[in-house]
Amino acid sequence: GQSRAIFVSAPAGVGKSRLIEEFKIYSQLSEIPFAQGICNEQGMSAYEPVVNALTQLIPITPPLALVKYAPILAHLLPRLVDQGFEPKADFDPRNQKIALFETVVEWLRDVAAQKKYKSLVLFVDDLHWSDLASIDLLNFLIRELGEARVLVMGSFRDDELPANSPLWQTIEEQASVQLTIQPFTPGHVAELIEKMLRHVDYKPDFIPYFYGATS
Repeated sequence: GQSRAIFVSAPAGVGKSRLIEEFKIYSQLSEIPFAQGICNEQGMSAYEPVVNALTQLIPITPPLALVKYAPILAHLLPRLVDQGFEPKADFDPRNQKIALFETVVEWLRDVAAQKKYKSLVLFVDDLHWSDLASIDLLNFLIRELGEARVLVMGSFRDDELPANSPLWQTIEEQASVQLTIQPFTPGHVAELIEKMLRHVDYKPDFIPYFYGATS
């Protein structure tokens, strides 16, 4: 196996969410775990969208792996504390960030290595609103997961992501791939309608009207 990373980008309303939802359904039908977090425009704490995604992987973590990694992961994932795991006392996640990130990498490798799973997907939506800590962790995962069977996915509005955002780093390094979705043209709209409503006649001005009305 080999880890992969892909970012789906487009302006709002072009179809990112629909594309990813279809991929999520495909993953679930293939029994591939799909862990998802979402960024909010305001009110987020550090790491929140990634934490929300990673928390969904706790139930499918082998018990021995939980015992091994939980003392450090509990500093990042409050759910582990709720389940009775004590955070390591002499560990400061702010001053030992690399050790924390490395523990996340090793944990994901162990989860993905289970024979019952082909791979797993870690997806974070609306990264144009992400906090810098979450991007920092995602970039680390993309660079360090190596041969782990993990797909790191993200989506963002490319017209709202600042040019100096660290989210661009792994794309520029070619460690991740950017899939840019283009808006439909009137020709695309006409083709779609013809495939959906076969043998239906409409006036010549319908396509321009429909295209304008639906932006």
